[in-house]
Amino acid sequence: MFTLTINGNTPAELYGKMEALLNTKFSAPAQPNVNPTPAAAVPAISDTSFPQPSTAAPAVPAAAAVPTAPTQDTTAQTPVTPAANPGIPVTGVPVAAAPTYTLDQLARAGATLAQAGKTEQAMTLLAKYGVQSVSQLKPEQYGMFATELRALGAQI
Repeated sequence: MFTLTINGNTPAELYGKMEALLNTKFSAPAQPNVNPTPAAAVPAISDTSFPQPSTAAPAVPAAAAVPTAPTQDTTAQTPVTPAANPGIPVTGVPVAAAPTYTLDQLARAGATLAQAGKTEQAMTLLAKYGVQSVSQLKPEQYGMFATELRALGAQI
């Protein structure tokens, strides 16, 4: 593999240098190539003419490297969907189970809020759930209550 860099100050100069390089006849190397490239891998150049450069600002940087292989066009690929491939099983995204809390954890978190001077906010939260103390909460309410305690600043 080799890299070829062609420098020029204008697009016209770059095109001229590239055209001159492509029109040059090279002789065989003095020593045989130790690692020859298969003929199928070398692209054939059928037309050495180049379009005339425009007077617009160049879109090519001052030093351009000549690509060694064509790039693959990925715009025509379609996404794989289960409907298009009925043999592929459809699985959901794994979701972690919601954390569970104990009555003791909730009570300690509420106590830390009270110690931080947020007793009024803790009492308002209890009233929102229709209870006067944490011990009156239903187990299915523990998760949401813990989330709201956390929003008030409790460590739980």
